[in-house]
Amino acid sequence: MSPAQAKIYRDKFVEEVKKCVGKPYSYGSIGPNSFDCSGLVYYTAQKSTGIQLPRTASAMYRYTTLVSDSEKEPGDLVFFKTTLSASVSHVGVYIGNGQFVSALSEGPNRGVAVTSLSADYWRKRYVGAGKFIKASGKSDSAKSATKETRKAAEKTTTKETVKPAAPKNTAKETATNNNTETPLFHTSFYVPNGNFSQNLIFDASATIDWALISLNSYSFGYKGFDIQLGARYAKIPFEPELSLGVRRVSDIGVIHIPVLLSLNFNDYIKIYAGPMLTLIEEPLPSNKSSNENSFGLPGIAGITFATPTINIGSTALQVVQDISFSSYNPYDGRALPVLDSLAAGISLYTGIKVSLPLSSFQR
Repeated sequence: MSPAQAKIYRDKFVEEVKKCVGKPYSYGSIGPNSFDCSGLVYYTAQKSTGIQLPRTASAMYRYTTLVSDSEKEPGDLVFFKTTLSASVSHVGVYIGNGQFVSALSEGPNRGVAVTSLSADYWRKRYVGAGKFIKASGKSDSAKSATKETRKAAEKTTTKETVKPAAPKNTAKETATNNNTETPLFHTSFYVPNGNFSQNLIFDASATIDWALISLNSYSFGYKGFDIQLGARYAKIPFEPELSLGVRRVSDIGVIHIPVLLSLNFNDYIKIYAGPMLTLIEEPLPSNKSSNENSFGLPGIAGITFATPTINIGSTALQVVQDISFSSYNPYDGRALPVLDSLAAGISLYTGIKVSLPLSSFQR
């Protein structure tokens, strides 16, 4: 895309956003008759440019290329931290002369409105600007706005500015009034008004198994690998996920097929549990088995922690750290003693996870 083409795209985007000024705010809405802040950006970007952005303010922040204030131009996104729980919780579209358009959740002019970056409320909460359309070279920084423009913008913004929300008693009230874009117990893939294909998310992960304690030693070492494929539905709280994997445990010579049910608390934490089917099994040495009763059930349970996502289009890439316990009983008709079962079962898996919605295959 040439700078001239980028300018055309930016103008179309800004024009489409301006058309929405005056429309009402509705939490979780992506238009065309009402919006929340990221829903406004999501809808207008797709309609005017054909570009499908991530759904939430925080995901848009990760998706865009950050630019300095002196480089930002109309059509860039501007981000704000308006809550204590999220680093980015509000997004708007910069339209030039130090002004931006966003969907406001509170105030006399609640809804899509033009506000000023220099207004006290927004200035204190400003995080930065990001672009998803190539730079056109026509930067229009807030610093270059005339004094008259600034005064006029600040005067109109006094009525439009979102006031800090008063403390609430419940998590639901806090999420709604503070304009937190992703509801509690959903990930950033959640699209409130989206169809089935937008909310059906596929996950794939590949990790290396390591541990400080294994069946045969008490030192750091490689134990095996794990590959998993799963699907979750983002419209249900906790986004339940069903996944199937292949897990190789080298120190006891076994390959398992775990069938797991997971609950995703947000983009960064999920818990899981499920049975494991044995695909390949090697007899244990006589000194590593006994006629004791097996310890636990033939299954696995664990928790996975993930880093913030790197967005590539509609695909999210994360580094994951998994901590799990697996019970490997019985083998060769005999069970592992309790301590050996613990040593063999506790594992740390480090690797990469890729997530994308079903809708990404339908373009």
